Amino acid sequence: MKVIHLVANKTWGGGEQYVYDIVEHLKLNGESPVVVCRAIPILVDNYLALGVPVYKLKLGGYFDFKSVLALLQIVKNIDDDCIIHAHDFKRAFIAVVACKMYHGKKKIRVIMTRHLIRQAKKSFLENMVYKNISAIVFVSELARKVFMSSSPMIEQNICKVIYSGVKDRACDKNYLRNVLNIADNEFVMMYHGRIEAEKGVEVIIEALSALGESISYRMVFIGDDTTEYVKKLKRRIENTGLKNKIIWTGYQKNIGQWIGGCNLGLVPTIAKEAFGLSVVEYMMAGKTVITTDNGAQKEYIQNGVTGVLIYPSDSQLLAKNIEDIYNTKDYVRIGNNAREYYEKNLSYDVFFNKMLKMYRTAF
Repeated sequence: MKVIHLVANKTWGGGEQYVYDIVEHLKLNGESPVVVCRAIPILVDNYLALGVPVYKLKLGGYFDFKSVLALLQIVKNIDDDCIIHAHDFKRAFIAVVACKMYHGKKKIRVIMTRHLIRQAKKSFLENMVYKNISAIVFVSELARKVFMSSSPMIEQNICKVIYSGVKDRACDKNYLRNVLNIADNEFVMMYHGRIEAEKGVEVIIEALSALGESISYRMVFIGDDTTEYVKKLKRRIENTGLKNKIIWTGYQKNIGQWIGGCNLGLVPTIAKEAFGLSVVEYMMAGKTVITTDNGAQKEYIQNGVTGVLIYPSDSQLLAKNIEDIYNTKDYVRIGNNAREYYEKNLSYDVFFNKMLKMYRTAF
């Protein structure tokens, strides 16, 4: 069985890490996965580093027939049954058409992971995918419910909820502090992921402004800091007291090296999270995370027990919770609870075993 992943995003985020981890684990289990992605250096380089074949295609919209033909050729060149695993409906459509055009003896199946919280569309193109796909994996119950709320013409039994597991990475307690020259006794907060408005980055900055000098801290942002949006944020804090408290590291590949050195994770997303991989990464590391309650986080974060939930866009509430956690040192207790919950429910083994079973039963 070959698993071919189609990755169409132009940046590295949770969805791309999701594919990376599956591909890595498939290799560890003796499989030979393949990645098809756009010719974006950060994507190509990261997947090539896994030692797997990486094909560069445009992977455009529904009518990208050049990518359909190229994918068909990739399938023909593989000497085994194939699972084509897409991560959005446009790429699933490309996979379905390629399968329709294949007339060989190999079995070809298409599955898809739904990483978003959106209602199902019901056009002819989407209905064609629904009719010809073997499974749709939803990363949370919220994602499934919202999708099905528009009553699409799809068999209920192919819609499966599999929570996205996070690999148990080695978390170095000293790396972040050594690299950034931060003392062991300093309180460090951290955000990692795409630095965009919908991720609540400005809410963090507003909360830090509201904190003033009430606590002593350093704030570390890990993610691409070369965009115009980040440049605007840097200009915004240039002449404020925050300049010397905020550190921008740029994109970092091995997040486990960094996350172990923080005391508190901040993920105050404004857009609804279909799952929230970065939230679970803090739980994996035994760190308290403050996140918002408008997405799937409520399915695995119990407020005050395994994490802290706040309303989206509420910088004052975020500031209050940061100050409370700092003063009570409750981040130790909550972080320990988070790690325990992760081990039982969100570990990568739990996730991967479910995915592998779905791959093998697709035929």
